[in-house]
Amino acid sequence: MILLEHGNAIIQKTLTDKPSALDVQFVDFDGVRYHMWTPEKKTVILLSMNIRCWDELAKYGAWDVLGKEYGAYLKPPAAAEPGYNVSLELDIEQAPNDAEGRDALVKSFSLLRRHALAAPFVKAFQTQKQLDSLPDPTDGSAIPDGELMAIHYRDQEAIYVQASHDRVTVIFSTVFQEETDRIFGKVFLREFVDARRLPTIQTAPQVLYSDRDPPPQIRDDPALPKAEDVGYVTFILFPRHFTNPMTAEATISHIQLFRDNLHYHIKCSKVYMHTRMRAGVAEFLKVLNRAKVEVAGEPVRKTVTYVKYTPLGPHFATTQDKVAPTDLSRVNSPRERSESSLFDTPSTSSTPSTSASSSRESSSWDSSDSSDASTSSSSSRQSSTTSSVSSCPANSPRTAQTEPEHVNESNRYAIIEDVLKHENLYDVLGTTKTADLQSLRRAYITRSKRCHPE
Repeated sequence: MILLEHGNAIIQKTLTDKPSALDVQFVDFDGVRYHMWTPEKKTVILLSMNIRCWDELAKYGAWDVLGKEYGAYLKPPAAAEPGYNVSLELDIEQAPNDAEGRDALVKSFSLLRRHALAAPFVKAFQTQKQLDSLPDPTDGSAIPDGELMAIHYRDQEAIYVQASHDRVTVIFSTVFQEETDRIFGKVFLREFVDARRLPTIQTAPQVLYSDRDPPPQIRDDPALPKAEDVGYVTFILFPRHFTNPMTAEATISHIQLFRDNLHYHIKCSKVYMHTRMRAGVAEFLKVLNRAKVEVAGEPVRKTVTYVKYTPLGPHFATTQDKVAPTDLSRVNSPRERSESSLFDTPSTSSTPSTSASSSRESSSWDSSDSSDASTSSSSSRQSSTTSSVSSCPANSPRTAQTEPEHVNESNRYAIIEDVLKHENLYDVLGTTKTADLQSLRRAYITRSKRCHPE
């Protein structure tokens, strides 16, 4: 659990730095105002404080507590700075020379607010000792309690301190400005009540929490606010919490900042929850952005995929890439139409020039194997079909097509063995080494159909 500092950090830092001249105004918890400046000399610093409940504190002995703590540094009530309740004057040249003494003096000046608010607690501890020393009444009645001291240190909020013969009761009335603050505060305060049941903190003060209904000690106070957003926290201090002077000082310092620590942790919890909620919303937005929203009634749009020609032939292409031999409408350019016509079956019409060119290209193959004359003539008819198809207009009707001749298994293996015997593959393709790429492609397609005519 994070606890707030008891002293004022601005006072401590300013006096530690040994300022030459300054004039600064600042505030502290519960609306306390400070003014630190050098009115006459640069080495003389005047520190003044204004607190709204000063009249009540002075009534319960605040001047005595401050006089005991600061001694000659405390200015008389009449010499306090106008607009402020109490003033301290420090001459830097007369400050302690040793580092330990200087640090103790700086820390004491930073605790000016704490020492002022300690007056009613000091008086209550003294009253408890006096009541405890009284003899028990002979009539059997209880020893009367001490004075109920109320310190209205904030608007609509107060601290009530009352001494009894065996305890000192401290009651905080706190107002929650928002409904969420009231819920968080109720959870925290109930934890205070339940935590005392643990064996490790059995010596802690007893804590009681009441919502809306004030405790019986202050129920008759006419200045008590009547509202539903008010909560009451009661601390019961036993003699073990203030009998030792050092323990009493620690008890006063911690109990003064209870209200500030409570609201500080409420704000921290709200910030943490808001951070978690923002992180959760960010994750949900990522999920929504990844989701595909389908609008009812919206037409489904499909993308048309065009098949591209594969140069290696239909038997080296996948099923999706195959183009039907009779479907020339999906071929775009004249060049692609011309190359696609190589896969068509031979037509009855052919030109002499194409047949002669095809015969010259197949002369090398015929010399290597005379048994393939019929297949070579089929290749000549296929080449003539290429010229015939490419010379026709794109929109002209197609003539009837016939299937290529069948090649049996023995001829196919003979062709493959003959190809493997050749060292010069250009002779196998029926072309020369100086042929261009287009001629090599045409020769390869033509020769591959011998083994795979289907």
